[in-house]
Amino acid sequence: MPPSPWKLDPSLSSRPPFRKGNLEAVTSGVHSERIVSKFADELAAWMVAEFPDLAEPRYRFSVNAWARAETIAALLTRHLDDIDLVDEEGEVRDRLLSALRAAERRAQEERRNLGLDPVSHARLETERSEAVKGAAGIAALVARGRKEIEARKLGEGEGKAT
Repeated sequence: MPPSPWKLDPSLSSRPPFRKGNLEAVTSGVHSERIVSKFADELAAWMVAEFPDLAEPRYRFSVNAWARAETIAALLTRHLDDIDLVDEEGEVRDRLLSALRAAERRAQEERRNLGLDPVSHARLETERSEAVKGAAGIAALVARGRKEIEARKLGEGEGKAT
């Protein structure tokens, strides 16, 4: 297939050539890594500023996964708001709606993983308190064990002296 005439001679085009980094072809932005990453990075930064306990390095991937999922869901929602749920022929935009449902499901899962809804937050707090109680119980057991060892050492030392 021969190249289009305007590719060989840009003067044949009715518009100026696109500048590098343009966004002319972007529709929803969902398939643009540049757009998704920009918004997801901003959202993740906001999240760790609001919830400093999520700023720990071990949570970085979970926070980023949540931010990407929220970003994609938001971009799809905005795109559907802009173009409407029904196309020019009166057909429902099933492909976009399916993608939106999948993105919203993923965002909901990530929110749940981070404890960002009331039920999962309560569950995580309960699990944390159980872990603290368990750690306190182990610490007390270790302390009693140390006392017992010390007591036996003292008892053995007295028996040898006689």
